[in-house]
Amino acid sequence: MVCAPQWYAERKKFNERNYLPVGMCFAAKSPTYKFKGFSPPFDGQNVRSMSYLNTGSCQFGISAAHLKAQNTFALGAPGCWTWRGDTWEVGLAPDSDKHDLRHLGKQIWQDGNMNTKWENSYYLGYSVASFKFAGQNGIVSSIPRITDESDLTEGEALGPSIVVLTQNSDNNTLKVSLKISPSKVNVDDIRFAFFGYSLATLDTNGDGLEDLVVGAPFYSSSKDSYDQGAIFIYMQIGSEYDPYKMEEEDSAPQRKGSKSFSRFGSCLAAIGDLDGDGYEDLAVGAPFMTVDSDEDAGTGVVYIYMGSEEGLGKDDTRQMIKAEPKLYGFGSSIAQQLPSIEGQGYDLAVGAYGSDTVLVFKSKEVVDVIWNMTFIGKIDFSKDECICEQLLRLCPCIDLEVCLIYHKKNVKYEDNIKLGFNITLSTVNDELFFSNEKTELQEKFEVEEDKRKCKILRVLAKPGIEEIRLFTIMGHVNFSKEEKKSNY
Repeated sequence: MVCAPQWYAERKKFNERNYLPVGMCFAAKSPTYKFKGFSPPFDGQNVRSMSYLNTGSCQFGISAAHLKAQNTFALGAPGCWTWRGDTWEVGLAPDSDKHDLRHLGKQIWQDGNMNTKWENSYYLGYSVASFKFAGQNGIVSSIPRITDESDLTEGEALGPSIVVLTQNSDNNTLKVSLKISPSKVNVDDIRFAFFGYSLATLDTNGDGLEDLVVGAPFYSSSKDSYDQGAIFIYMQIGSEYDPYKMEEEDSAPQRKGSKSFSRFGSCLAAIGDLDGDGYEDLAVGAPFMTVDSDEDAGTGVVYIYMGSEEGLGKDDTRQMIKAEPKLYGFGSSIAQQLPSIEGQGYDLAVGAYGSDTVLVFKSKEVVDVIWNMTFIGKIDFSKDECICEQLLRLCPCIDLEVCLIYHKKNVKYEDNIKLGFNITLSTVNDELFFSNEKTELQEKFEVEEDKRKCKILRVLAKPGIEEIRLFTIMGHVNFSKEEKKSNY
């Protein structure tokens, strides 16, 4: 599916010609099929009666998300109803012009459900994402603007906030199940931060519940800075015995852009479990970040935050990706390659709109290796049984068994790849050495996944030694494989 939110309908009325930015999306089963356009705000409407007061300026498709559990799409339309906004859930039927549709509709703004005055320009639907709340599959949709001057805590101003949308019992409309607003930040700091410019949902702490990350790229933490950007984390807590709720982090926001005009949080992407530790990770774009010097102004970076039992890591643990060679606007968009099987690794595509370029970053396997060393028997220093070629004589010796087994934690390919492992062993003195008559030895293993393999290595001792009271053998493991050719 691809969307054109500024697709317009031409309206002729009273000898005037107007162009209405309704928005249109196009869908097909695959790129080889013919794309068919659809626009719920426009389809079946009388164009002459359309205007910005209803669905004439919806900009349908300005945001979109695939709802995997329902196999439907969430689509934002922030310009509907005098820019109050709307959100659609669309079940595509590529072989038919009839789609399964449901949305909030104008009524949501008139019946008091949103706890707000009848104001314009909230921009509901500016960003959308799939979200499972309290065991029910739904949608999160952002309302990034404030149009009322009341204090946020008094409930008069609707934005900025995020609403959780679920199906009504009639299955034909959506309802607001929960509203989430920033509560631990100064109102003036968040008023123009565009809270909800971007959204991402992922299980950051491995508890089985999806959490919510909200981008606010125009956030500033002081009067001396501007457009640093920040992200806000809301953890889902609850169970069948306790009411589900979203809990904002203490001292929010804890993750911010480090420089003015970074616009950190302009793009968010849940990128799966990159490092195979069982926790989902997050990519955050800061497309105007100045990396090294003023000459790099506006080049941009992408930050990777790793999930953990405590949730997403903080700024001091994040990893930075920057474009080489230098590009502008890097991190303005991020897309992940969907894995074909559960647990596969993820590759990332990062857009740099200022340079009309997309870079693809290939993820690598994370391998969990278990290995051990065991001496076979005991060394008898009184018996010279093994040949020491450099000494031109026999030496005491003992056999050392080294065993290894590995498991790939984030599989990239379905086929079974043999990996080569180098084990480096070293002793702390020259009394013991290996069959190469050096104190260091590299041994290569070719091992199939989940299959234990062992090798017997010969360890020799200098002649004339009666005993060794203390010695150490240290090992280091690394792996390599033959890289497959990239399709990019």
